Amino acid sequence: MSMVGGITKGTSMRLIIGPGDEVKAGNLVDAMKRFYSTLIGHPNLDAAVESAATVEPAIRLFKAEDAFTHAYIDLLRQSSAKSKQEYVEELVTKAKNEPGLKNRPRIHRDVKRALKEINPATYFEQAKRTFFMLDQFPELEGPLSFLTFDYVKKLV
Repeated sequence: MSMVGGITKGTSMRLIIGPGDEVKAGNLVDAMKRFYSTLIGHPNLDAAVESAATVEPAIRLFKAEDAFTHAYIDLLRQSSAKSKQEYVEELVTKAKNEPGLKNRPRIHRDVKRALKEINPATYFEQAKRTFFMLDQFPELEGPLSFLTFDYVKKLV
């Protein structure tokens, strides 16, 4: 399942520093000691991550915008491979699992109508607003302004 397709709540984390693969606890502790020592001595995040990676090569900087972009690309690939009917059925199933929509009459018709009205760029912007909690953190809109539907489509 795509991270984007399952977004119902946002995250207040913009980045995570840690291993991209499973590592031994001792290596992780040593790498994090190196990371913080470097960061305190020279407040440069990239340099601190590189320093930690000399101790444990799996250490990486994971940015929320990269995770969102990759998840959205996966969503685009999955949705382009599905027939419209499969997509409608998937959305109806999701809607029926929502407490307020569970017993709604004519839900198939409503989903089909909503799909006709949804603009892919608008859907992208709504997913971005939800994921990055832009209503709660409007100061992030500027730094994330590069992250547009057209930007992601170019990466596909």
